[in-house]
Amino acid sequence: GDGLTVIDCDEDYAGELVVPSRYNGKPVTEIGKDAFIRCHELKSVTIPNSVTTLRQGAFRDCKGLSEVIIPNSVKVVEESAFRTAISLKSITIPDSVTSIGEGAFNNCINLKYVTIGAGITEISSFFNGTIIENLVIPKNVQRVVRGAFSGMASLKSIDVAAGNKWYTSVDGVLFNKSKTDLIRFPAGKGTDYGIPAGTELIGPESFKNSKILQTVSIPSSVKIIDYRSFEGSGIKEVII
Repeated sequence: GDGLTVIDCDEDYAGELVVPSRYNGKPVTEIGKDAFIRCHELKSVTIPNSVTTLRQGAFRDCKGLSEVIIPNSVKVVEESAFRTAISLKSITIPDSVTSIGEGAFNNCINLKYVTIGAGITEISSFFNGTIIENLVIPKNVQRVVRGAFSGMASLKSIDVAAGNKWYTSVDGVLFNKSKTDLIRFPAGKGTDYGIPAGTELIGPESFKNSKILQTVSIPSSVKIIDYRSFEGSGIKEVII
């Protein structure tokens, strides 16, 4: 094609990097697979708005990377794109992005603030091993993969953007729109939780790894407690 891909970087490069939008008269359209892997001294990267794809592991193990702005031209962020970028504290995923790969930001252990753009329709395990406390599900998300939040120990609330037709949030807990299916209790939310009356399904992995949770009250409306619902949790008492 006409577009160019960034395929490698000097691992000893330090400080700020501005990726050019054109090179030899051709547009730079991709940050290639593992292009900046282990560039530990890289502090910030400016990605031009000619780029549409961040390939698998593009910034993986960039341990010093504390600032990156994803431009509104990017459509795809592939799996493990920023995995173990341990200095990253915040990230904004623009509305142009329609696909985020599995584990794209996993083990970014200082990542606390994230904004997910309106282009995303499916959420999977993007943020395991981060310290994100509050997450907002965008309005166009139609599918939250079961177990998507199982590795987010710091998560205190999951909210849902206004206008989402598939999901809702009740006191920071994620439910389906009709509030019959409890999808995910945030692992860092608290020690006691009363499941709301009207809930019929305690979904798979819905309380998984909720280490600080000790007491759960289950209403009589509940018909099904699905697989691995309370696996790895700290529950000591269940009130039925």
